[in-house]
Amino acid sequence: MNYSDYLKEHQPIIYHTFTHAIKESSLAHAYLLCGEGGSLLTIAKYLAKSLICDNPTPLACNDCEACRRFDEGNYADFVIIDGSKGNIKISDITSLKSNFQKTATEKKHYLIYIINQIENANKESLNAILKFLEEPNPDVIAFLTTTNEERLLPTIISRCQILKVRTIDKKDLIQEAENHGLSRDDAEILSSFHNDIESLMECYETTNYITIKDLVYEFFEAFDKSSLTAHFFAETKIIPVIKGKENLRLFVDLILLFVKDMMNISLNLPIVMESSKQLIENLSAQFKDLKNLYLEISISRSKIELNVNPSLLIDHIVLAIRKGVKIYE
Repeated sequence: MNYSDYLKEHQPIIYHTFTHAIKESSLAHAYLLCGEGGSLLTIAKYLAKSLICDNPTPLACNDCEACRRFDEGNYADFVIIDGSKGNIKISDITSLKSNFQKTATEKKHYLIYIINQIENANKESLNAILKFLEEPNPDVIAFLTTTNEERLLPTIISRCQILKVRTIDKKDLIQEAENHGLSRDDAEILSSFHNDIESLMECYETTNYITIKDLVYEFFEAFDKSSLTAHFFAETKIIPVIKGKENLRLFVDLILLFVKDMMNISLNLPIVMESSKQLIENLSAQFKDLKNLYLEISISRSKIELNVNPSLLIDHIVLAIRKGVKIYE
């Protein structure tokens, strides 16, 4: 995928703002990318890579040695703190500051860092980030991303150049995913989690997406017959497989997608998983309060970053789903 063309077509403001800054040597010390999840980190990485590329035009070529080393995680003057994988701690920011007190070792002389989903930093960490932004080294360039701008300190926002990430039309993204060989249902599901084809395909190819999706489908198909059968399926087939935060997040997100589509069916609204509409209609008719069920599962998802036991969390979610039906078995 030519990511420069993607930005030019789908994110023209970001493309023109950033390329102009490179050409005019007027880069900001910090950029804040705001929008939906999925594409934010991908865009931030590509913009960062464009600053160290050996053959920029003016954005990264993705083929030179510097680009390859960046993609492989072997570029010395680049650090990423990923808030999507856990809470951002004060020790993360302290370590970042320590690393960036040194002189750049690479030939481009930029010290670059990304803080992904900065809203997942606690108050102490946000204050440390703010102090770092207030005292910028001229060689340091920051890329921050957030899906929840309201949770950030206004003083952090004021010290960044804001780059708003546009949401791509879901129909276009689904069609593009199908053109890449995905089935219709996979394209529908993954387009609800990602806003660009690159991160969508990366999720499809590098995670346990297929296995987890099949487990969620089988769980709800069992649930359509008997909630007790579904609970047994979860205990014997799902809990032994879902290990680690990434798998657990994906599992809960797929459960939430099902529940949200059930809720939309009950309200006569469009759904994401059109390919499974009959199953979702059958399930929707069985529940008494889908809104509270969705809230309960969302709260459970937020506990993943607190290192909750995956088995206990899954069991809690399954029990909440069972209790949400009109007739509890």
